[in-house]
Amino acid sequence: MEQTRFEKFKNGVINSIGFLIVLIAVGVYLARSFVQIGQTGKGVAQIIADGTFALLFGWSIRYLLGYQGILSGMQNKSVLETIARHGETVAKIEPMSPYLQSFCDKMNAEFRMRKRRIILGKVFLKYEDVFCDNPQCLQDAIAKKLESYDADVKTIDTKDIVSKWRRFRLKLTKKHEYNRIMKYVRKANNVTFVELSQNVLSTDGGNGDNPYSFPMPLSKHMARKGVRSFITAFLFAIVFGYYGYSIVQNPSWENIIGGLIQIGTFICSGTIQFMAEYLYTTDIYRKGIVRKIDLLEQFYREAETNGGKFTVPQEIIITNKEIQ
Repeated sequence: MEQTRFEKFKNGVINSIGFLIVLIAVGVYLARSFVQIGQTGKGVAQIIADGTFALLFGWSIRYLLGYQGILSGMQNKSVLETIARHGETVAKIEPMSPYLQSFCDKMNAEFRMRKRRIILGKVFLKYEDVFCDNPQCLQDAIAKKLESYDADVKTIDTKDIVSKWRRFRLKLTKKHEYNRIMKYVRKANNVTFVELSQNVLSTDGGNGDNPYSFPMPLSKHMARKGVRSFITAFLFAIVFGYYGYSIVQNPSWENIIGGLIQIGTFICSGTIQFMAEYLYTTDIYRKGIVRKIDLLEQFYREAETNGGKFTVPQEIIITNKEIQ
């Protein structure tokens, strides 16, 4: 019964976190009305000492609240159910796991081909015109696209200097268009992405640079966020280390109100970090696991249908000499 009450209280706090942030921010702003911010006249050593303390204190609050956001997110009912479902799916496809890498290779090849078609479509080239066994097909396709320039050049009489200039500009335009087409051909040929693999589908691994937008593991995510929050804390440390507070009417309250402003600022930014990490865990991270479940289910259905035999499309990589 006590646990149920605590869960209700925790969920209530999380659902009201935006109002709490506003409340803290308002308190900080009201405290700011009682003091004047100005140079303290501190020595260099004291500025460094105060700034360092503010840096460590502020960064610790932001990082710990962010970490707490992930812990709270991982206890969310939908996240727990999704993780459990992923584990059940991995266990279900385990007898067919020897075929999983072939499925991943097929998905990678199909994605690469789709990506290439999209890139080539920007210059109105077909996939088959570029990626085929006959290298001459590419040059023939480009020549066909540029033949209108040759026809226009032939219609220009070069008797006067203006006509010669027009013809020269037309040739430059043709060359520019040829280079633009070849740029997209090279881009299509060099398509890279983090490929799907058996390990990625069966664990919490991932990377942002992949076609399925799998989130990175929470440990790596927190490490990256820790570096970013350190930068913000460093900026606060400069302000709180160099500048001080002087009370407008009652100097005896100077340190108290100044400390309240600093602590309120740290807690406010840390609470925002908490909410960001909580939403990351319950939304982006959970959706990444759902995508893995969908792919594993797709693999299971196809493996049952074809007996684990997956046909991987044969892709053609053009040599550099052919696309120069």
